[in-house]
Amino acid sequence: MNQKILLVIEHKHERELIKHSLNSSGYTIIESESSGSALAAISNHPDVSMVILDWSIEENNGIATFNILYENFPSILIFVIGDDTSNNAVISIINLGAVDYLIKPVNKDHLSFMVDNILNHHKTEVRTKSSRKQVLFPATSSIELISISKQFVEFKLNFSIPSGTVTVFTCYDLSEILELPFKTRFSCKVISCEKLLDSKTNAPHYCVKANFLSLSPIIASKIEQALLKNLFASKEVVQKDFIE
Repeated sequence: MNQKILLVIEHKHERELIKHSLNSSGYTIIESESSGSALAAISNHPDVSMVILDWSIEENNGIATFNILYENFPSILIFVIGDDTSNNAVISIINLGAVDYLIKPVNKDHLSFMVDNILNHHKTEVRTKSSRKQVLFPATSSIELISISKQFVEFKLNFSIPSGTVTVFTCYDLSEILELPFKTRFSCKVISCEKLLDSKTNAPHYCVKANFLSLSPIIASKIEQALLKNLFASKEVVQKDFIE
């Protein structure tokens, strides 16, 4: 089935770039440059599967547009793009109920992969206010990357994460190591969380092992290349965003 995606993006140049990329992936693209035209577009195309919303639309009024779409069209997935790179912005937007957030300028290949992954694997469910995600852990923390592969990641941090928790994190250092033109957000599921004591200070910390829920072929290949070059030793992750 050819799925429809509505672009709610004010600037025509940005819309055209994203439209061309998603057209190439087989999606039918509908365009809108404002909240009002977005509502009209959905009325004309009730089978829209996803909205890609620019958070800065109408002088940074993305949250109002988001809430209108979220509350009135519970079957439509909302994917947000924006300029804000802070932990709080990412967590707040995901917490509102967005399926994902991508920092601008948007990398077309990365966006196409994320959209494909969401539309192919997301379970359809009717949303309610109570279904909005809750932040479980601190937005920021200094975390030491212990090891990584194309399937798993291990890291050391100063708080516990229950096994089975699904987390999303932005790893700035890892993106730089992999020489990616965008800051990558990884989804993973915690397998185990072991409490350990520092041999010198006796201070507690936690060793967490998690498996990736999805990796694009490009990123998986980059990880493999970096592993061969042994580039992951003693690297610290500057920013982590943990959500349910």
